[in-house]
This record gives sequence, structure tokens and C-alpha cells, in this order.
Amino acid sequence: MKILIAGAGGLGCYFGGLLKHHSFDVDFLARGSHLEAIKRDGLKIKSVHGDFTVPSVEAFSDIDPDRPPYDIILLSSKTTDLDSLSRKLKDSLKTDGNILHIQNGLDAYNKITKYFKPNQIITGIAYIVSTIESPGTILQKSNVRKLQFGNMDGSTPSNAFKQFEQACLESGIDIQWTNAIQEPLIEKFIFISAFSGLTSYYKCTLGELLSDPVKYSQFEDCLKETTEVTQQMRVNPVIVDDIVHSKIEFSKSLENNLTSSLQADFANQKQSELNSLTGKVVELGDEQSIPTPINDMIYYKLREDENGFKKTG
Repeated sequence: MKILIAGAGGLGCYFGGLLKHHSFDVDFLARGSHLEAIKRDGLKIKSVHGDFTVPSVEAFSDIDPDRPPYDIILLSSKTTDLDSLSRKLKDSLKTDGNILHIQNGLDAYNKITKYFKPNQIITGIAYIVSTIESPGTILQKSNVRKLQFGNMDGSTPSNAFKQFEQACLESGIDIQWTNAIQEPLIEKFIFISAFSGLTSYYKCTLGELLSDPVKYSQFEDCLKETTEVTQQMRVNPVIVDDIVHSKIEFSKSLENNLTSSLQADFANQKQSELNSLTGKVVELGDEQSIPTPINDMIYYKLREDENGFKKTG
């Protein structure tokens, strides 16, 4: 089985590194100084589950059209790169292979269907904290390192996915299949959009968000707004207050110093996933005439900030 990690950042390099460390055939599609460091020094993983280095890694910035197609492509890029990267990869997947996409937000599947057949696409969710500490070095600091996948139509997994699943299990990766991926996709979106938006707005950690009464109240309201606007996407409606309570309790179980990738993008003046997260909540609220005042506050301020550094960048 031949695997490609496309969009090899903190998440993709960690899971791909584990697979490669356990002798599975994995290539990496990366860019910039991170790519150069991997090619020169190998891929270094610093993790709460144990450090290791993969000394020899097949990594490149573009797909060689003469390279044989892959059985599995793990597409772990940001939503901002999804369209261009999917276009680049469309001829690199075997007919009976699968592209497993893991993106924040709710719209990734629809974007990918422009380039791949529905039976080739598997939607995934990652539960992990993993970042590029420095070029070629990944810092993974969460006890959880879980992948969850499913088909949007509720169908059963393919043979290619079953082989990938076995490879993950042999590599120590917690991987699960669900016949109802839409529900956990919404659940993660509710938390990620609220957490990312407010920590970016206030430039604070999760602990600071939870310990300040004003920020804490806004966090609750933000979770409530997002739960309300995503109700129409569910098979069965949920009790909004129950979801808000569960997300607050989940937040309290995480590390106090946790920050979001959205926050890091704003700090580094990079193109962010703002439109796929807080912007999506505002969009859904407008479509359904559901007020989203906290998300509005976050979105319009951060959009102004992003437009500002785009002009000066």
C-alpha cells in the first residue's frame, strides 16, 4: 500500500511519521523550509507518546506525473489550500483508492467532489494537538491522537481504507470508522469555531478564556450560537444547552495553555481559516435569520485585521 501525506504540517507529519516509523510506505507533500529540513535531516517527532526520528523520508513540493498513483492520500491541508491542492492531486489517486480529507469546517467535502468521485472521498476528523515546532520538527503534546472517518452517504469502508486502518492500528494510531460522520463533524465544528475565534480575538490561551468571567460568558454564547445555526444539518435535533455544557466540560479537560492554529496564523500574519470557521457561523446565521452577535463581533474584527496584514504583506 502506497500512502501520500498531502499538506504535511503538524497533523499530517505526525500521523505520517508514525506510519513511516513503523515501516509503511509513505511519501510527504510539503513546502518551504519545512520541506527542506525534512529532506536534509529527516522528520523529527517530539511527542508525549515518545520521541523518534524518521531519518530517510520521500518528501517533495510537487507531484511527479510519472510517479505511480497512490492507494491512500491523507489530505490534511488547511481549507485555504484545499482547492488548489485537490486539483494538483486529482490524477495521483488509484481508481480504487481513497482520498481521506481532514479539514476544519463543514464545506471541505463539497470542494473536493469537484476533483474526485464521491466513492473515492472519505471524510475524517482528527483529535490531536500537533504543530510544527521548527522546520522538520513536529511537537505533539496531547494524550489523544485519534482519527475518525466515515462516508458522507453512510456507506461501508472500502478495501483500501481497511488496509490503511490496519496500518494505523499497527502504528499505534487510534482510528475509528463511523457510518454517521456528519454528527461528529458538526460537534467538532461547534467547539473549534468558538475556541479558535475567541482565543484569536483576545490573543489568549484556553485557560485565560475559561478563567475570565466575561470571556467565559462569551464562550458559552458563542457555543450556543453555533449549535443553533447547525441544527438544520443534523439528522436529529439536539438540546442546545446540553451541547454547550458538554463543550464547556470538554474544554476544562484540556491543557490550560492550549492555543488555536487560527490564533497562530494571525500572530504570524498568514492566510487563515477564518471564513471556514467563524465566518461560516455568521453565514449560516444570516441564511436562517438566527442572530449570532458574538460570532459577528469576532468575525468582523478579525476580518479587518486579516485584510490589514494582507495589504502590508
